[in-house]
Amino acid sequence: MKLCSALCFLPDNSLHIYDITLEKDRLKLLPPGTLTEGIDASQMLCLPGMVNAHFHGLSTPGKGLEHDYPLTEWFGEIPETAMQARVYDIIEQDLLEEEMETIARFEYMQLVKQGVTMVFDGGAVNGSLLAQKRALEALGMRGILDADTLLPDFVGQDSPLVSFAGHLLEEEDFTEESLPAVKSMYDRFPDRIFGSHCLETAYRRQLAEEFCGKSSPELFLEKGLLSHRNVLYHCVHATEKDWDIIAKSGAGVVHNPVSNLYTGTGIMNLPAVLKRKIPCGLGSDWGSTDWWEVIRTAYHLMKVQPGGEAYRAQDILQLACRGGSQVLGRSDCGVLCDGAQADLVLISLHDPALYPDFPGHPALLHNLVTQCGAGAVTHVFIGGKMVVENGKCQMLEENSVIRGWQRVMEKIQSKVFSE
Repeated sequence: MKLCSALCFLPDNSLHIYDITLEKDRLKLLPPGTLTEGIDASQMLCLPGMVNAHFHGLSTPGKGLEHDYPLTEWFGEIPETAMQARVYDIIEQDLLEEEMETIARFEYMQLVKQGVTMVFDGGAVNGSLLAQKRALEALGMRGILDADTLLPDFVGQDSPLVSFAGHLLEEEDFTEESLPAVKSMYDRFPDRIFGSHCLETAYRRQLAEEFCGKSSPELFLEKGLLSHRNVLYHCVHATEKDWDIIAKSGAGVVHNPVSNLYTGTGIMNLPAVLKRKIPCGLGSDWGSTDWWEVIRTAYHLMKVQPGGEAYRAQDILQLACRGGSQVLGRSDCGVLCDGAQADLVLISLHDPALYPDFPGHPALLHNLVTQCGAGAVTHVFIGGKMVVENGKCQMLEENSVIRGWQRVMEKIQSKVFSE
């Protein structure tokens, strides 16, 4: 991989032109003009590979069925939400493993074409872990899969691209028996991160307080379950005290702005997170693969929150890149610097959405965050290998993936209405 004269987005939010090559399979940035051959990137913006730090693979077959209902009603007895539950029962009970992989390939392909090179996937159904692993590997993507209680069965199945994580408890699962069990798992695998939906709703906060008189972060801290290995999703109903506890522990959080608006659960206090320098990434969560909508929404919501005026579009872009990798314990990803993983995203500087960008009044990154969409990305490299070229997936035949996904969706639909 050799790129000539690329305009690079660096960890300090600045833009500088570099030639880019590999040195021992890692990035090496060189002064422009050093390389005499390679891809002409002089009209390209180069970002580090982006990280979707909270996604639920195989969730898209049921998207929209829960519309207009609160999260507490999902999978309930209301006809629409009951149908959603039926869809996931079919996926778990009636689909072959290769059909699960087909759904996962379709979802991950949508993400990588938008510049997402790594995913932390919490899953949506049982029995899909190996199918998701194969789908990620087929696309050349990095991934961490939440194996939950099955972690002991999967720790030996890591690959160079995909590894497995553990799972903490959600508030509705707090019991005197469950907490020691998850503590045992947490201590048994000290090299693994553990994800958890934390303070996502007011109801979940209420459940924690009814159980122990404390918030979830307070309880996790008390039980020795809060450290840099924690990935806390949502945190919409965290208080200032909770944020102080999380910051001191070194735990990371994942902001899911679109999902939290969709479910009506609220808005995470992003300025409070940034002020405390809590590691923070972005996630698309349930049923959505529109990555640039996540970035754009995170920025717009921040601007209307107290303290949000102190931050810029560049800071949101860093959450999509370096922030997510830090949360997942992968400081070698999500950055453009010597020695980092060679995960790169190229965007044409001729994209009309990036204009205007007048000398002395730079608006390029602001326009990227607020105006660009799913089609902005032209090239994606992972580990120095080109996996997207001119907006097209190079690892799989796109039309074949789409046709396969359509066949599986038709099978699911036919079973939904046959019973």
